[in-house]
Amino acid sequence: MELPVRTRKDSAVSAKKGQQQKAPRTTFLILPSELRDQIYGYLLSHEYTKMPPYHIRPAAARGRQSEANKRDMSAAHTYRFHVNILGVNKQLRKEATEELYGRNDFVVVSWRWEELGETLHAFDLPIVTDNQAAVARFVKSENHSFRLHLDYPGVHEPVESLLMLHSDLKVFCRVVRYLGALLCWPAHFVIKQSKSAGDCFGAYSNHIVPALRTMIQINRVIAASEAEAFNKKAKLLAPLVDLRIAGQKLKVLRSQDGDTQIQHANVVDDLTNLAAPSLAWVKIVAWDLLDISLALMAAANKLCRDGDYGRAYMHYESILIDVPRRHFLCTLPHAVVESDAAPPVVMGLYVLLDAVIASGFLSLRHGDIKEVAHAHNVERHIFDLITCFPNREEILFAPELEQPSIVDRTPSWHFSALASFFVEPLPVSHYVDVFEDLHQHFPNDLRIAHDLKAFVRLSEGNQTIALNDRPQLLAKFSARAFPPQASTFQIPEHIARPTRLSGWHDQEQYEDAASCFKNKLKLGVQSYVTFPKQKD
Repeated sequence: MELPVRTRKDSAVSAKKGQQQKAPRTTFLILPSELRDQIYGYLLSHEYTKMPPYHIRPAAARGRQSEANKRDMSAAHTYRFHVNILGVNKQLRKEATEELYGRNDFVVVSWRWEELGETLHAFDLPIVTDNQAAVARFVKSENHSFRLHLDYPGVHEPVESLLMLHSDLKVFCRVVRYLGALLCWPAHFVIKQSKSAGDCFGAYSNHIVPALRTMIQINRVIAASEAEAFNKKAKLLAPLVDLRIAGQKLKVLRSQDGDTQIQHANVVDDLTNLAAPSLAWVKIVAWDLLDISLALMAAANKLCRDGDYGRAYMHYESILIDVPRRHFLCTLPHAVVESDAAPPVVMGLYVLLDAVIASGFLSLRHGDIKEVAHAHNVERHIFDLITCFPNREEILFAPELEQPSIVDRTPSWHFSALASFFVEPLPVSHYVDVFEDLHQHFPNDLRIAHDLKAFVRLSEGNQTIALNDRPQLLAKFSARAFPPQASTFQIPEHIARPTRLSGWHDQEQYEDAASCFKNKLKLGVQSYVTFPKQKD
């Protein structure tokens, strides 16, 4: 049983009183209380009840979880609390219940946000359950530490929810930051342009949707004093500083009373300033998205190496959510190419390029030509965005090195050429020329050599191959003849990360930027305004 909300009733309870037999005293209660507590910990603490992901568990260990459920595609561990011990007798129920809720902080998360529900499992979020009826019973029992609800503007679909552990909120916040990094929120996105571009600060706003609404309701805090209650609440709220959505309306319910009321208000103010910034530095946001996407790529590449292509594809696609239409890195103003944000933006675009190529090769392997065409179009769009940065080589290549610090991106050129054969009605002779050129540039690449031979053989017949007939030839090419190839972008060592951060604020620039902006910033639609840096 995975959710501590209901136990099986003893059959003797429903029997007539005269037929009931007194149960023998369990030997477990003879044990010292310290030893019983230790056993409870092994049975009921999240530290000891981790289970492997659903997709690698035997069918008997899946419980009621359907194999078709989206959760089954996750590579995250799950939990299985052994709550049957609560049904042994009243004393064990009392002791075990105290241990269950004393050792674990349960959090109920609910939302109206379509992309969030579709993506959580692809981000490998460990959860206790996402069974809606079970979560509803748990909410009614009020045994959770707090409830978190996110309401995306304009969404009127039913509320979805899940039960998770407080210790895993870091993963949940990562999902929200990645999905919610959009330029359409009611906030200003700041860049510092280079001296050649005027040595000024720029602020971009494209306020076209209302703010996301986030509600945090602290529910269950057991404490001997007001001070202890305040400390526990502050600890519960601490991970939520990473639940960053620019300009969101964040509200914390059930405020602290008594002498610690002011301290609690300060904690909430700090949380709001960091989680709901009205100013967000593009450089800091881009670094954050870069780190998240690299972690997702690592997980997807591992699944791919393990031969789990279905889950690998879903993980690659999770990196590409809203690309290129609404993704943060794909919709920035052109001024970013000559700004302090250029390095992380360029690197982030390269990671997106790696993800779309990896998913494209898997689509080729599977024979899904519609998805191949989509990946081909997105790949070209991202490549065009990268070429907008005239100084990209200066950014990525260490100046003291004679050779580039990153290798030529073979998979990119290879996928573009191979995918084109299945989506564009060009003659086979064209692809012979293309792959001969690729083979000259990458003579040691076995996949390119294999595909060159395949195109040469096809050209020997001197016949025209209709576009609709080409998917039948997939077996001749490396996409099926070789294991999938995935690239991993490496951040060059010479690129320095920002150090003085506070959420998405750049502490080194905050005062200078604030003195430039003063009260001049106004939310607008597709508005980019520059402010000269103030002279000392």
